[in-house]
Amino acid sequence: MDSGIKIEKTSLESLQDFKEIAKNPYDFVILKIRPIADAPPPKGNRSPPEEVAIIKSVMKGESATEYEGQHGDVPAIYYAVHQYFKESPDDCAIAVFYIEYPQPSGAPKTKLIAINWCPDTAKMQLKMRYSSTFKTVCNKAPKLNAKVEAHDMDDISYKAVVNQVSK
Repeated sequence: MDSGIKIEKTSLESLQDFKEIAKNPYDFVILKIRPIADAPPPKGNRSPPEEVAIIKSVMKGESATEYEGQHGDVPAIYYAVHQYFKESPDDCAIAVFYIEYPQPSGAPKTKLIAINWCPDTAKMQLKMRYSSTFKTVCNKAPKLNAKVEAHDMDDISYKAVVNQVSK
């Protein structure tokens, strides 16, 4: 089911930058549902209109610089996304990024993925809005290879996500 919440225009254009890995300027982006700034006030008991917008974008190379030496065998980009979710334990968000992982042959593999972070501690109404909006984001993200639904820190461990996206 689609929530009807659309992606803000500038954020939609930024998602298109993920089309080609070589031209992609981002390590990752974090999207959230927010009220539309210039929307007229709602009538009656309706909720204000909302949109999905990028609230955090990390440019290529910044994750490696910020977390240098802190991430062990986990790629810096994944470590940075994981840290974002860890620091927002009750807040839903969607992350879009390229994940790199080793194949059984040892050669690296890279895939564009989206993670819908809806922790168990978030309010039920918020989790439902994010779950139904996640489909819209996935349909607009170009060449998305995998979609991950995560509800606790175990769901977004690097190993768990790699197991899910490498199938």
